[in-house]
Amino acid sequence: MPKRTVDLETESFKEPLQNIGDVDTKPEIKKKRCGTLVYIGPTIPKTGLVSGRVFVCGAKSIDEVLADDLREYPIARDMFVTPQEAAEVRRKINGGKTALSEKYRLLSGK
Repeated sequence: MPKRTVDLETESFKEPLQNIGDVDTKPEIKKKRCGTLVYIGPTIPKTGLVSGRVFVCGAKSIDEVLADDLREYPIARDMFVTPQEAAEVRRKINGGKTALSEKYRLLSGK
């Protein structure tokens, strides 16, 4: 079996695409700025979480708009996507075992 060789000359390395300071190391605490988002989760009675509902919030975050509902159902926070992503994400939810389909199942109580 031939040995693999790796060229370690400095000119073979590319410069990084981002400075390490520009990388968000904790994306889970980053609030989703609303702009326009679609809720793709199941409808939860007596809340603002209605499947297919579009939220246009400007500079507010979805956490500010639905504070009480997201405090009670924190998993629902991951069920907001842009209108451009909505169709593809719905296919993933309906298509099989994904993290989002599992969250959908938990939210729907099934």
